[in-house]
Amino acid sequence: LYKGELIYRYLENRYPGNNFSYQFSYEDKGTMGALARSESLLPETFIVVNGDTITNLNLSKLLHRHFNSHSDITAFTHDDEYHTGGVYVFEKKCLFFLEKERFMDIPDYIHFLKTKNLGKVTTFNAPSFSYLDVGTPEKLKKARESLKLPGWWSVLIAV
Repeated sequence: LYKGELIYRYLENRYPGNNFSYQFSYEDKGTMGALARSESLLPETFIVVNGDTITNLNLSKLLHRHFNSHSDITAFTHDDEYHTGGVYVFEKKCLFFLEKERFMDIPDYIHFLKTKNLGKVTTFNAPSFSYLDVGTPEKLKKARESLKLPGWWSVLIAV
């Protein structure tokens, strides 16, 4: 669990009386494992944004692409579905094939679905939108400098 309690406290204090659902895990099973554990809380269509991603992506355009292509997963990308911008739209039904006890991240699951022909994966190639991966202290420092973010943003984006 990486800073889960800090995120929880921040959201509870910032948005009192919210209707958020939280799921904590002390065993890392990758992003797909977290989705498997949260399956009962998820709607039929849902968006996943990696916690170490800053983006200016227009989510309405991403959803439009997803629904118009009748996809099971749509990945925001500049290249291909394996090199994504950390933002995805999922149909809950595609979680059916997930091995719940196995560590797996989203690009690995996309690859699994495609190689087994188990679901339709679409990319949303949007070069006009950008993203920053802030998953390491060095990348976070670079993002703060390039975006001129105040220091307190570290709490929000280094999760």
